[in-house]
Amino acid sequence: MKTRKLLNPQFVACLLFVFLAGHAQLLAQEPVFKNASGYTNAAKKAYQNGQHIQAVVSLIKALRKKPDYDKAHELLEVAYPAAERTFEVKISELESRGAEFTGEQTVQTREQLVKGYRYFIELQTELQSLPPLIGKKSKRELQLTYTDYQDKLFVAERGLQEARRQTAEQLYQQGKRLMAKGGIDNHKAAAKAFKRTQEFVPAYKDAMAMYASNREAATMRVAIIPFENKSHKMQYGAIGEKVTDDLIGMLVNNRSAMEFVEIINRDQLQRLLQEQNLSASGVVDQQSAVEMGKVLGIHRIITGQITQIISNENDITSKQYTQQAQAVVDQEVYTDSKGKRRVRDVMGTVYAKVTEYNQQAYAKISGSYKIIDVQTARLLSGNSFEETYTYDYSWARFSGDERALSSEVLVLTSRDQKAPPIDEERVNQAARMLSATLARQIGTYLK
Repeated sequence: MKTRKLLNPQFVACLLFVFLAGHAQLLAQEPVFKNASGYTNAAKKAYQNGQHIQAVVSLIKALRKKPDYDKAHELLEVAYPAAERTFEVKISELESRGAEFTGEQTVQTREQLVKGYRYFIELQTELQSLPPLIGKKSKRELQLTYTDYQDKLFVAERGLQEARRQTAEQLYQQGKRLMAKGGIDNHKAAAKAFKRTQEFVPAYKDAMAMYASNREAATMRVAIIPFENKSHKMQYGAIGEKVTDDLIGMLVNNRSAMEFVEIINRDQLQRLLQEQNLSASGVVDQQSAVEMGKVLGIHRIITGQITQIISNENDITSKQYTQQAQAVVDQEVYTDSKGKRRVRDVMGTVYAKVTEYNQQAYAKISGSYKIIDVQTARLLSGNSFEETYTYDYSWARFSGDERALSSEVLVLTSRDQKAPPIDEERVNQAARMLSATLARQIGTYLK
């Protein structure tokens, strides 16, 4: 008979969680034993603890290694019927919980039911795939009686399919009710409901078309005005535009946050302004931003300003210290108890004088941003920000015995001295870090 690979331990753990709730210790991966005796002893402990299914799993592993092992036969003869009884009790509990449709919870219960049947059928198949189990001492072939669960699995699969369909329909009707109410928030909730139908029944009715329609109705158009640089430091170029462009790029790549948001980038905004014969220059105060947003059909406007840019490079600092360690410093000749001349190492203390250098540099950008509701001219959110890029580099030199150095200092002595990033590069690093921070904050708000 063809030998099949034993059940995946993770799958076994999953089933044990479903059917043997309260036996959390079984979820740990079973130790790997080299012989049948080890697995049989593990099975015996599991059986004594009422963990009958786990006992059968261990016995299968034992009989894979030694099909004629009498002790495994004796235990399996009582463990398998007990495992079936345990299985049927847990199955009965799941069938009772999933008898009436109560929504998504019923789907989860019936999924567990199907997984349970599939697992136990697989367990039976593993047992049946074992070579003839004839005891080495007893000379008796072990015979087990198996209950056929295929029909019950078929019924459970049909029940799961129906529960999924009912849940999809429930979500579909929920989406239709929300859509009928109108408004951005209701269209957004409706879109989510239509989309979730796909989790239960792919391509359910016209749910994806309804999702697309409601998503469009719920989409918020957001314009991010290039941040103004009010720091009076212009040597770093268009730093405000750089922060804004990086911010937009990061937001657009955040798909979950942008599902119901359309970001108007700088080029699109400029085209819209040109079409309306408007200019974005100086449009940072709340009222002018609102007026521009209404003309352009925008729901939210984000404005910001950079108020301070600081960049500095510190002088190189140094400190000196001594390290020591025990090492071989000499050898000596001696005569052992048998009169033979031998050589042995002489241990002593070795020293090294270390000079450790450090150089630091940093750039800091500070400012604030606002999120404005165009329809009400209300300030919805806003915050100040400060982001700092820090360069901190150390290296070392030493004189004396290298063996005295610790592993950390050895690493430092292997480094070459290097110059910190130039002023402009430090500011650009701080700007990139700032864009990432703002993208997380604003993305969370828009989501």
